[in-house]
Amino acid sequence: MDRCSVRPWRRTLAAVMLLWGLATEAAEAPASPPPPLPELRVGVPHLPPWAFHDADCRLTGIAVENLRRLTERAGRRFVGVPLPLEAGAEARRKAGVALFLGDPKLSADLEGTLPLPFGHTIETIAVYQGPWNITATAPTSSLTVGARTQRLAESLGFGDSRLVAGEVNGALADAFVARRLDVLVGGREVVYVALMRRGWRAESLRSHTRRLGSHSVYYHLAKETEPIIGDALRGALEGFDWTLHDRQLRQRFLSPGMARRPMLTPDCMEGRPSD
Repeated sequence: MDRCSVRPWRRTLAAVMLLWGLATEAAEAPASPPPPLPELRVGVPHLPPWAFHDADCRLTGIAVENLRRLTERAGRRFVGVPLPLEAGAEARRKAGVALFLGDPKLSADLEGTLPLPFGHTIETIAVYQGPWNITATAPTSSLTVGARTQRLAESLGFGDSRLVAGEVNGALADAFVARRLDVLVGGREVVYVALMRRGWRAESLRSHTRRLGSHSVYYHLAKETEPIIGDALRGALEGFDWTLHDRQLRQRFLSPGMARRPMLTPDCMEGRPSD
């Protein structure tokens, strides 16, 4: 065979093999990981079942899972920061939160913050030791009533009762179960979970409950938060059924089995990275 006719064929084969090798190497090379999402620091109170740490010290709850889903849709990474509902502007500034849950009955310094078009409806209830004095016209002066704050109890018609202020899901629930309180007042979800964790059955709770009213709480942008974050969260609401997601989470976290699982305080986060 003529050498001149062989050499072009060899050169073509070598070029094909080189290209095949380069293509294979490129296909096998690991893809670069996506850049981390920017953080969104959100102030959340320790308030089971709305927000608490589970047995693995992971922040979860109705409000937390709603916010986690929404912030991901907004291109942000949810970071929960412990912050009481009663916290004022200075406490929010020190915590460095961009977003927080504002309750007009409890939160301080809401003036100047920007409420966003999503939140929760809170139904306030009173759970009585017995069903005999649940009627709205029953006298309250002889009752010992536990509530988160004295102002809250007075606003709900228990101003002439003996008032005990404290954490509904802590000392107050313990006192009610020990019959040192006649009435326990608070949001339905918080009160029910607190008492179910202490042995009350859901059926008994319903027969001992009087509804006192309801109000809405909204998530607020802190004064220092850039408006672009609010725009991103509003955009994330498009195509996201917040109400349906909220209802599904309430059913999940208010089930008797879930209500009795460990619900840890933020103290479990000491020495660990933030969520």
